[in-house]
Amino acid sequence: MDNSIEMVWFELLRQGNAAGLRALFDRYYTALCMYVHTLTGNTALSEDVVQGIFIYLWENRRAIHLTTSVRAYLYGAAKNKALNSLRIAGRFTSLSPDMDTSVYEDLSVETEELYRLIEEAVQSLPEKCREIFRLSRDEELTYKKIAEIKNISPKTVETQIHLAIKRLRCYLSEKYEIKNKK
Repeated sequence: MDNSIEMVWFELLRQGNAAGLRALFDRYYTALCMYVHTLTGNTALSEDVVQGIFIYLWENRRAIHLTTSVRAYLYGAAKNKALNSLRIAGRFTSLSPDMDTSVYEDLSVETEELYRLIEEAVQSLPEKCREIFRLSRDEELTYKKIAEIKNISPKTVETQIHLAIKRLRCYLSEKYEIKNKK
């Protein structure tokens, strides 16, 4: 996703336009829930944390001034809110040397597993779709720049990214659901 589009959505949000919030919510809700789940191991808590972030965004929209990308802001907020929720729940109290680190080891293993599943999902994409997706996500190129590199139209790039995201969501929801049922 082109960060400039997300900045437009964020600016709409700041101006009190609910369409900006809705666009950001639609774009990030599922991915943030999956990310927070890797930190908490709790689906309900993950959903609560992410919903809380969007409520906070709406209630404090005029006071928030981004110094990073929208994506970086949301993932940072998700991480902080998830860790605060865990601390409040008593899952860990401090970062002392004698602290039980098994919680962190479990999180590390689950995070690695999620990264593996994501890479597996990306590899399952058709070659041209995968190449375009990687240029967009890994290289953070705009649709226009990708279109120039691949000698295709920006609309084709947009379509390929849309298809990639749809396939990745389907693949990850199926695989992640199966993994968590075991």
